[in-house]
Amino acid sequence: MHGSKAATAGTPAVTTISPVTVNNNYNVLLPMVHLKYKLNDNANLRAAYTKSFVRPNFSDLTPGESIDNTKNPITVTKGNIDLKPTIAHNFDVMGEYYFSNIGLLSGGVFYKNIKNVIFSNRVNYVSEGQNFVLTQAQNLSDSWLLGFEAGINKRFDFLPGVLSGIGVELNYTFINSEVKPTGTYTTSLPNQSKHLFNSILFYERNGVMIRLAGNYRGASVESINTQLGPNFYTYTDKNFTVDAAATVNVTKKIRVFAELNNLTNEPLKVYMGDKRRITSNEWYGSRGQVGIRWDIIK
Repeated sequence: MHGSKAATAGTPAVTTISPVTVNNNYNVLLPMVHLKYKLNDNANLRAAYTKSFVRPNFSDLTPGESIDNTKNPITVTKGNIDLKPTIAHNFDVMGEYYFSNIGLLSGGVFYKNIKNVIFSNRVNYVSEGQNFVLTQAQNLSDSWLLGFEAGINKRFDFLPGVLSGIGVELNYTFINSEVKPTGTYTTSLPNQSKHLFNSILFYERNGVMIRLAGNYRGASVESINTQLGPNFYTYTDKNFTVDAAATVNVTKKIRVFAELNNLTNEPLKVYMGDKRRITSNEWYGSRGQVGIRWDIIK
């Protein structure tokens, strides 16, 4: 890996660059076992063990740093060439029931033992009488995650006439996770919400498809301050977004579509330690698109 160190200070900007070369390698064996037991023609039980890994983002590995002295305290963002890949041992048990006409009911539990989770760490320090905040990706010690999920996909084809195209999809996931960033404080895994819920109301019939979707994501840890503790962790607040989409098949080759996202203009809110200490509150607005799809070959 090749990189550079860059520092920006004052106006006009001053940038210094010096080459850095780092070599690193790793080998990972990824076994997996999947089992399926058929209870009857409509129901199955599934169990699985898998080992998985995730490489660090290249930007987190880059051997360089950037300094923003327009803020107080001055912020320093630095790469970490010693980051290790995240490795997880995953255990899943799932049950599923297929309705006699159209639809699926499912539920299950899962457990993950995770090593070297990558997180964003913030550390405050003083140099030459000036206050700094250093942000750097680091590896966490061993952590675990336990949860369950349940879902249903059901089309109401028992309704009369055109109403038989109505259906719903519902999915809920509960996740409990734990890690000790400093060996003292306990927190949930970064970027991992405890509650997730997705719902879709849809209509599909005679070449017409309409979908209205709601997505809820609970609060989650965004960055950890191993020096100052939980009161200085940053969190992404819970949010709920609503999207809509529609497609009409005009012919076998031509479709008209429309998509609308974030209909409620849900903000992205970040706070530090307590919900009253908001660090950012961003609105991105609603957005949408309309168009025509023409399948030349079909």
